[in-house]
Amino acid sequence: MDLELLSDADGQLAEVAKDAKTTKDSEYSKILSSTLTSIMGWAEKRLLAYHETFDRGNVETMEGIVSLGVAAAKILVEDISNEYRRRRRTEVNVARERIETYIRSSLRTAFAQARPPPPLTLSSNQLSYSPHPIRR
Repeated sequence: MDLELLSDADGQLAEVAKDAKTTKDSEYSKILSSTLTSIMGWAEKRLLAYHETFDRGNVETMEGIVSLGVAAAKILVEDISNEYRRRRRTEVNVARERIETYIRSSLRTAFAQARPPPPLTLSSNQLSYSPHPIRR
């Protein structure tokens, strides 16, 4: 993945955030919301199980994708969401919440994959006597 492209996209989202704070156009907000949701979906596809996607060799790529996902989430919540405006007094930290979600989800996935399968149990029907003799 091109780090320069990720950086440029992050810079564009900073400009979008400025525009989103000042716009009153509901059609613009709908299109922006849809676009940001797509960006978040793309980022989260890679980050919710980041142990499968990233390693020491591509940490910079991970940082860029985290930055894009968090920026998109912040714009959606802080600049578009009316709910956020009502809850502003309780101080919502979007960046922290998104990163915690990525970490929890990825750890859950990694542990689920590392856990050995449950032991095989045979039902009483499987242990019953077969009327057909085994021939050798």
